[in-house]
Amino acid sequence: MKSKSVTAQVLACSGGEQTVVKSYEGTPNIALKLETPKMGRDDDSLLSYTPEFVKSENGSSVEDFKLMESGEYTITLTDPNFVCDPQYADDCPIAPEEGDDAQQETVMLNGSFNVKSRPWKIAICDVKSKEGDVSNPSTQATGNGFIPSATSFNVTYKPVVHSESRGSATDICDYPLTQNYFSSDNTNAPLDIKFDVAYPVDGDLANLSEDNGFVGSLTFSKAEAASGKEGEYVWNEAGSLNLTTNASYLGMSLDEDSQVIGRFYPKFFQVITSDWDYPESQSFAYMNQPFDAVEFSVEALNANKAAIKNYADFSTKAEFNLDDIEHYSGRFDAPDFGAGSWSNESDKSIGDFSISNSGQCIGSACWNKDLGGNYPDGPFNSVNGTDKSQIGLIYTNNADPVEFIADEDSNSRLVKQPDIRFGRIDLDDVGGNQGSTLHVPLRVEYWNGSRFIANPDDSQTDVKGVTAAETHIWPTGTDAAPKAVTLGAGGKVSEGYSRTVTAKEAESYRQQTRVWLDLDASANGLPWLKYNWNKDNAGEENPSSVVTFGIHRGNDRVIYRGEPGLTGQ
Repeated sequence: MKSKSVTAQVLACSGGEQTVVKSYEGTPNIALKLETPKMGRDDDSLLSYTPEFVKSENGSSVEDFKLMESGEYTITLTDPNFVCDPQYADDCPIAPEEGDDAQQETVMLNGSFNVKSRPWKIAICDVKSKEGDVSNPSTQATGNGFIPSATSFNVTYKPVVHSESRGSATDICDYPLTQNYFSSDNTNAPLDIKFDVAYPVDGDLANLSEDNGFVGSLTFSKAEAASGKEGEYVWNEAGSLNLTTNASYLGMSLDEDSQVIGRFYPKFFQVITSDWDYPESQSFAYMNQPFDAVEFSVEALNANKAAIKNYADFSTKAEFNLDDIEHYSGRFDAPDFGAGSWSNESDKSIGDFSISNSGQCIGSACWNKDLGGNYPDGPFNSVNGTDKSQIGLIYTNNADPVEFIADEDSNSRLVKQPDIRFGRIDLDDVGGNQGSTLHVPLRVEYWNGSRFIANPDDSQTDVKGVTAAETHIWPTGTDAAPKAVTLGAGGKVSEGYSRTVTAKEAESYRQQTRVWLDLDASANGLPWLKYNWNKDNAGEENPSSVVTFGIHRGNDRVIYRGEPGLTGQ
């Protein structure tokens, strides 16, 4: 109880009127009697009150009064040595004659008053996870998180004395307890608690709302008043709560106590959709070929794997990138997806993330060839192959822990895994009349797990006839004057095949020349279809064709030693 100033007076009746006995001096005895609650504490040591009546105060005493307990008490003051003064009172037992003290007779002076004492407030203490290993950090948008949404936390409530009576304690939870604050037959010691959402603004209180059936009215038992009353709660939402306690006791209102509890964060994240935007409207991607875009959506869930609304309004939310989370981490590249875009969709916190094509593997989503390792390999995630990727979420920036739902081994994998193939362009050798324009057969192939085959799903790759280099094979010697051979024309393949690239010599001349198709040129931009044709060299090269210009008139033919099939005019 807070210290109060109490005025006490010695009163008498004189001439039918109440008078103050101004001549009274003394220190009356004090007795403390508990009226309610029954069986509560009533030790005299609980009371600090010593009224002293001195001559100068004219029958009045003004002293500090402090009671270290709650309840209703009767305070009785008695003085067995009171001498009745006829100056202030009628009918004194013996009226002494002036100057004759022997005639004075002492009588019992007594008086009493009633005191109702309440706790200062019901303190909110020891807010911890149910397991007791995490204490409430009382954070909101920033700082450490508390526990996942939909997991239990405990609160201890303590009826405490006023801060003026705390002694050496500095924490309100260490203040002395008013142990009489318990319900009995003639007294009710209530506890009213209320939760509000402190963060985010206008957040959903969910199951802790009175509208959803939450009951915040409790009472203290005798044991709970002595050590604290424990409450266990679960909040199914994310954010921070403001917990407030109050009560009305013996007609008096207790001071409120409040504490921010949080931050509660999502327990799980789950990939709900994913989409691979294949390049050039293909239904697959070649290794080293960047995807046009990758999109995925993530839902934040509580510990019950149920939806939460508030997380979408957090100022800082989880950020995710992609990687292969099993065996191929070094093969898949993707840039930072950033913060994404979070929104509340049908009372669910959904984060949408996407990246686009930078024009090359670096800065795009891209599955790399395993140069120097399993080369070639795949296909991945194909109906015809056995290799499977496990591309999924990895988190990069989050103030709170992140877990992924692992039901049916889904973990953080994307819902859809992309169709990825090891591809190359292969040119056939070709021959024909000298001076003519030859059509070079080519195939866009992919490794089917055992051999290269023309890709029947590729009618999108556009191959232009661009010359990278040439090497003359025949004729040789000092008299030889081979002419430049260039590639030209070109177009889209059809189910992996094309005969649109042409080979032409600068002048009509009998010769055999190896010519390389430039896949790096801006007209093509198909570096992912290069291949390590020369096993003696590291890295990948452009494809080549041996072109033979064999005749110069009529249907006469000149056949060169080692000449391949002469088709393709």
